[in-house]
Amino acid sequence: EGVRWIVDPFDGSLNGSRGIPISAVSISLWDSLNPLIGVVYDFNRDEVFTGTIAKGAYLNGQKISVSKVEDKSNAVLFTGFPSQSNYLTEKLLKFVHKVQDFKKVRLLGSAALSLAYVACGRGDAYSENGIMLWDVAAGLALVKFAGGGLQMKRIDKNKYKVFASNGKIPLK
Repeated sequence: EGVRWIVDPFDGSLNGSRGIPISAVSISLWDSLNPLIGVVYDFNRDEVFTGTIAKGAYLNGQKISVSKVEDKSNAVLFTGFPSQSNYLTEKLLKFVHKVQDFKKVRLLGSAALSLAYVACGRGDAYSENGIMLWDVAAGLALVKFAGGGLQMKRIDKNKYKVFASNGKIPLK
């Protein structure tokens, strides 16, 4: 509750430890469940995504916005499986049913970058269940400031079920 900084100094740390160049630093300022500032720095591509509630979202100083894709059959969904995920067949089948209507599904291993990509229109939606707030806070801020929509449901203290999109792609 209240105003607080949320920082992930190395989102995609497993990627980084294995030499996979998909990781970032993410920093955000939130007031309860409302983002005020978001920054995601992709040090592998030297891309800085920034956003504020007052000025919108930017990539390396250039204004960005979410995509205009309206149909899931043409949309790219970013998602992932948190490290403590349950991989039972029943759970995986639920996942497949949830994503099968999308044109493509991408699992990058960095929630912050996945959300930054939604913010700049490289993808159209992001969904993850059981993700830690520090993994998604800055990226969620960027999506909101780039004109997208967010849905968050707290599962426990720091874990959330999250859906973010360009605002045209529905959750269902």
